[in-house]
Amino acid sequence: MSVSVDVQGIGEIEQALADFTKFGQRGLALSVVRAGLRVIGKQMQADIEPQVQEVKSEVGFRFNRKAGTNVVSGRVGVGVGKVIERRNVQRGSRGVGINSGNWQWWVLGSFKSVQRVTRKTRANRGVLRPQQPNFAQRAKERANERVRAAMQTALERSMERFFKSQ
Repeated sequence: MSVSVDVQGIGEIEQALADFTKFGQRGLALSVVRAGLRVIGKQMQADIEPQVQEVKSEVGFRFNRKAGTNVVSGRVGVGVGKVIERRNVQRGSRGVGINSGNWQWWVLGSFKSVQRVTRKTRANRGVLRPQQPNFAQRAKERANERVRAAMQTALERSMERFFKSQ
């Protein structure tokens, strides 16, 4: 469930990055990528089905930075970007419902039947069909134009702030 957005297609961003020092390039890239990730995250929140609305607040983003390079990449999705507290379920309860810890089963489904083994019996848990197939890809495609616009405005704002400070 990973989706990548390629920023290299925007020529103005590439020109702006060439004018900055390494530190400035990283800050500029972070602000531009952050704007794009926020737009995709909002689209994901809008696409979540009503049965699992409590998962909406768990949509977040995170940056992956490689030390010593100018590469900035990010992830956006449910349960990304913050520590998720696992809910302890008492033995013998009938289940936990859909939350951020098991939401991937709702989206992707389980493709093979799982047998739960208890002390004396085996219980077949069946197969869960995918409820929202291609969730991340559809959210990215729906938000594609808004992502480019948000990245462009973030670039302009960052450059204005940079040149005002000098």
